[in-house]
Amino acid sequence: MRVKSYTKNYFDALYEIEKEAFSDFWSEKGMKEELALSQAHYYVAEEDGEILGFAGYWLIIDEAEIMKVAVKKQHRGKGIGDALLKAMIEDSVSLGAKKILLEVREGNTPARKLYEKHGFISYATRENYYQGKENAVLYKKNL
Repeated sequence: MRVKSYTKNYFDALYEIEKEAFSDFWSEKGMKEELALSQAHYYVAEEDGEILGFAGYWLIIDEAEIMKVAVKKQHRGKGIGDALLKAMIEDSVSLGAKKILLEVREGNTPARKLYEKHGFISYATRENYYQGKENAVLYKKNL
C-alpha cells in the first residue's frame, strides 16, 4: 500500500468512498471545490491500482486542520487510516505547521483511538454538531 498525493484522476474513486463513509457526505460539486482549494492537501492510499482510502487537511499559515479521513469499509482496521494520518502530519510539519486541529463524531471510537494514538488531545465538545443529533469532539496536536 502506498500513500500519494491526490490528482484529479482519483476523483471518482474518492467520491465513492466519501458516499460510503459519511452519512452527511459532500455533494460532488462541493467535493470538487474542496479538492481544488489552494489550502487543501489531499492524499490517497492505493494498492494494486485500487484506491483504499483518502484523507486531507487545510493549511492556513502555521495551522493545519484535518478535513477528512475515509477508508473503504472492507479495508478498515488494516492501518490505512494510520498511514494517511502519518502522511498528513509529516507533510504539514514540512510546510511549517505548528499545530493540527480536527473534529470527529463523539461516537466514532475507532477514529478517536487513532487520533489519540498519534498524540492528539481532546479539548472541547460541540453539542449536537452533526445533523443536530451527535456531538463533535475537538482534538489538537502541537507539533
